Amino acid sequence: MAYDIDLVFDYYSGPWFAGPRAVKNCGVSCGAYTIWPFIDGQKWPYFQNTFLRYTTIPANQWASFATAADLRRAWTFDTGADEKTELVSSLVDLNTAQPRSQYLWSFKTQQGKKGLIRFTQAQHNKAGSTATFTFDIKIER
Repeated sequence: MAYDIDLVFDYYSGPWFAGPRAVKNCGVSCGAYTIWPFIDGQKWPYFQNTFLRYTTIPANQWASFATAADLRRAWTFDTGADEKTELVSSLVDLNTAQPRSQYLWSFKTQQGKKGLIRFTQAQHNKAGSTATFTFDIKIER
């Protein structure tokens, strides 16, 4: 099972997602209080290393990425790539946030496959410490 997991979602002071290796490397110190004990308890033998990037490609351009070549063009590995990233951005203060769903997310798996994530619904309730995201994924074969 662990060999098939490229991204892990969790919530600590806001929703975030990360590659499994990033979660293993930080344990609970980076806010993986909910998911790390679950993963650790399963004794995963392997942890994928996935990089993520919030792009400047508008979400309404989703249909224009139809081939593996299109997906490869969407990925650029630079200082904006990370192993763990927040899914909301602060607005005015720490109590308000905007889901980061206006643009597409690009990713690269440990096997080198590139893809895109589009959040079609994103809700964040900071006061209730909850978030709901519905998303589509395209990945090169």
